[in-house]
Amino acid sequence: MSQEGQHTDTQRTTNTFAYSDAEIADVIAQADTTLSFFGTSSDKEFYNQLHNLSRKELNLTSHSSTLVEYIKTKRIPRGLRVNLTPLGCINNKDFLAKWEGIWNKASLDAMVLTVEYLQPEIVKNKQEIATLKNSIKQSMQNQAEYERIIKDIHTSIERLKRDTVARKLKKFERDTRDYTSGIVYSWQGGSPRQQTRCNNFGLPRHRPEAGAPQQHYARRTPPPPRSTDSDSDERFSSESERGTHSYRGSQRPFLGEQRKQNWREPDWRGTRGAHEESVAGGYLPRKSQHRPVQRQFYLLNEVKNLVINLSDYTLTATELSILKKGLGFIPTHNTDLFGWKIDFYKFVIRLKLKMCFMHKDCDPPREVAHKSETLRNKSDFLPDITSQNLEIFENIVLHEVKNLWEKKSKKMFSTKYNINKAERDALKKLESNTQIIIKKSR
Repeated sequence: MSQEGQHTDTQRTTNTFAYSDAEIADVIAQADTTLSFFGTSSDKEFYNQLHNLSRKELNLTSHSSTLVEYIKTKRIPRGLRVNLTPLGCINNKDFLAKWEGIWNKASLDAMVLTVEYLQPEIVKNKQEIATLKNSIKQSMQNQAEYERIIKDIHTSIERLKRDTVARKLKKFERDTRDYTSGIVYSWQGGSPRQQTRCNNFGLPRHRPEAGAPQQHYARRTPPPPRSTDSDSDERFSSESERGTHSYRGSQRPFLGEQRKQNWREPDWRGTRGAHEESVAGGYLPRKSQHRPVQRQFYLLNEVKNLVINLSDYTLTATELSILKKGLGFIPTHNTDLFGWKIDFYKFVIRLKLKMCFMHKDCDPPREVAHKSETLRNKSDFLPDITSQNLEIFENIVLHEVKNLWEKKSKKMFSTKYNINKAERDALKKLESNTQIIIKKSR
């Protein structure tokens, strides 16, 4: 098919769009850059919804304000730069300047388009926040508690705002340094992104300039071949040979080059795939088809979880198996929901006690003239403290545990035990045996 007739095969063409300077100024004038934040809170289910809406407003408003600053200064952030490399055979400065200007205009229009369509989202989000705040305010009877919660959440949002502004300011300063140095795109020699793109040899991925000298890197010198006579009983070289052919640190030859050298030398034909083994500071060839033998790990595996019986009691195979699991082994057990709730409520009481006494200074110690020998009962003092954060934490934990327990009751998942019934019986038998002592060996 000729190229002259190809244009009649389809009616679809490339769509284009661009903002004029007047339209850009109009979008910036109508953009919301106030970064307003609403302190949000709720008693139960409204809390997360209102907090998420406030975070969304922070993200939308900060993103819009940042893009407006970039548009005003005529700069493109790194994330919106089009890094299409121009044709390498054209080194004309006018061509490179126009190439850069085309993609600068495209990125700038994309930023203006984003700012324009962010404004309706910001207005919609503000309306949702106002509606949700009114419903929460009407549902709560204690106005003082409502204002306190609003203040706490407002402080949290302000802290998040400071972190967001600091992060975006850091990126803005980084992009400013790119424009100050005159190296903005990756195809402009020595750009920050191009400097980090290296292969395994530490060489840049971009092509060198025309006429630039190319660097040649010499390969490492392979080690001299050692004698592999099977009739020889000498496993070690002499002191002079060891000093001549031993390698330390970075002087050790590359194993791939070692194998190539073995294949080239006729005296080394029987040692293909040989690896080096460290012996007395030197390296000796050893035949292996896969990987070097790591002898030091064999003894460790043999003595791992060794059980030594010094008593007259004869251990069965099942008892020996459960003891070999180690003293740190924890068997899987069935969860008691009632016992778990008791432990959880005790934990909540301890938290309330810490909240009650964390701001109270202790009285200085006083000398007691008479020491009472009378024992006292454990204190049952329960502080009358109401903390909404603690109540939310308690409700969330109880709700999650309830869901897990319901799933387990419906057999949606089964408990996987790490020991069988015989091992569990053997463990109970060892636990009830008072004639033996099980402890860690020294």
